[in-house]
Amino acid sequence: MIKIYSQATHSKITYETKQELKARTLLASSFVARNKKLENDPRVKNGYMSADENFYVKDQDILPTGLLPYAFKILEKAGYKYEHKELRNFPGVDKTYLKRLINDEITFTDINGETRNPKDRPYQKESVLKTVKKRGGIISLPTAAGKCLSADTTLELKVSDELYEELKKLNFLED
Repeated sequence: MIKIYSQATHSKITYETKQELKARTLLASSFVARNKKLENDPRVKNGYMSADENFYVKDQDILPTGLLPYAFKILEKAGYKYEHKELRNFPGVDKTYLKRLINDEITFTDINGETRNPKDRPYQKESVLKTVKKRGGIISLPTAAGKCLSADTTLELKVSDELYEELKKLNFLED
């Protein structure tokens, strides 16, 4: 059985049989992107290197962890069975802080010294709650939109598996 071990940024994939090694070739060919900036590079034009970049590192059998959902679909579609082991440790949570955030009881002081509530900028609260739901992620907001407040709040939450399951039971999170 193919085994996939998720770590911080990359996941290690191991194969037990020769048949499963075909999955390595499948994954390696599935995660290739053409770097158009390199197409005019003389080394590419003269055949010394390729403009293709492969996100699957074949000699180490690693793949960026963010690409795993796609890898799972590719393996399933090809009929391969795999086992996924999560090796990342998610920190605990301050449940009181989370409840206060949900109930708009948390205030922040912005760079101008003004007190703000997340309900003043609902997208901040939404970005924090989505990060909690996914147990991580990237907060992408325009300049001066409050990424620091959102990120600081998310870091303060320190979401645990137990809280995640509890919020799921309360229908706070959707699958």
